Amino acid sequence: MALFISDGVTYLVSALALGRIREERQAPPETFTFRDYFLSLGSGFAILVRDRVMWPVTSSIAHFNLSTTAIQSIYVTHALRTGSMTPAEVGIAGAVGGIIGLLSMPLAPWVWDKFRPVRALMATFMLPALAGLGMLVLTPGQVVSNVLLLGLSLGFWASCVMVIITGTETLKQLLIPLEALGRFSSASRVLTWGIDPIAAALAGVLALFLPTGAVLAAASSGVVISAC
Repeated sequence: MALFISDGVTYLVSALALGRIREERQAPPETFTFRDYFLSLGSGFAILVRDRVMWPVTSSIAHFNLSTTAIQSIYVTHALRTGSMTPAEVGIAGAVGGIIGLLSMPLAPWVWDKFRPVRALMATFMLPALAGLGMLVLTPGQVVSNVLLLGLSLGFWASCVMVIITGTETLKQLLIPLEALGRFSSASRVLTWGIDPIAAALAGVLALFLPTGAVLAAASSGVVISAC
């Protein structure tokens, strides 16, 4: 409970800190109705579906998110139950993974300069499956190896995601006209982020009938398929 409360306080402090920013007063925004919202979103989807590069890329991201969100929904339970890890050990592993993900950021420009975009995307969509499979090797009683294995799995996953985001956002800005960028981004976010609650619910239902390891294995296979 104390951890949740302290985490909530950090959000409050961040919000108050933003409130201290002073900027010139701008003209009040135009009225934006629900009808305007749906028309703009529909226009964004039309642009998305017609684009011969960003449509398959965005579809792959949605499929990737479907599989990786399923892993995210299950891996903590799997680590606690099957790996007999403590919450502290899972937290330390998460911190290790986050640090690895941040340190991998300089790798992204090199990847996109070195390889064709389609090959870079295929590899980074597919490789996070190794992270999901690595979680299956967690062994009760192996504290140090479990923390390292889970941390490396999360870090490798985060590194791939960093490369994916860097490349796909660059592609979007290069291929989509500036005046349509907002509508396109809204549509792509509805598709790629809207899949997350569906994936979490699906993983939760599967975990009622299957071992968490089986759910992780199925989700990892889905990560590989997203490269197609």
